[in-house]
Amino acid sequence: MAQAQGNSRVLVVDDHHDGAEALGMFLETLGCDVRLAHSGQEALDVAPTFRPQLIILDIEMPGIDGLETARQLRSQEWARRSVLASHSGTSNPAIANLSKQAGCDHHIPKPATAAIFERILQVVREQCPDGQS
Repeated sequence: MAQAQGNSRVLVVDDHHDGAEALGMFLETLGCDVRLAHSGQEALDVAPTFRPQLIILDIEMPGIDGLETARQLRSQEWARRSVLASHSGTSNPAIANLSKQAGCDHHIPKPATAAIFERILQVVREQCPDGQS
C-alpha cells in the first residue's frame, strides 16, 4: 500500500457508522487527517471549518442525501477546489451521472478497493500540494 505524503484533510460522510469508521481508519493509515460525519447536515456543519481537500459522500442517506450535500458544498467558495467523491452501493451509470451533475468529481461504487482511494488521494495531493484548499 502506498503511503500518502502530506496530511490531506478528508471528510467521510456516511450514515452507516461502521462503514464510515472503517474507511476513516484506512485513510488515516495513508496519512490523512480524517473527520467523520453521519448525515448531510452534519457534513455541512463540519466542512466549512475543517475545509477538507477530499469529501467522500455516501449518496443514499436519510434527510439531506449525498447529492444535495454535494450541491450545497459546491456553492461555497472554499469547496470549489475540494475533490468530491460520491460513494454508493451501486455502479449504475445513471447514479454516476447524477453525482457528476451534483458536483462530484468521482463516483466510487461500494465496496471499493484501496487502490481507488489511493488514486483519488494522489489527485488531491496534485491539486493542493501545499495542503491548502
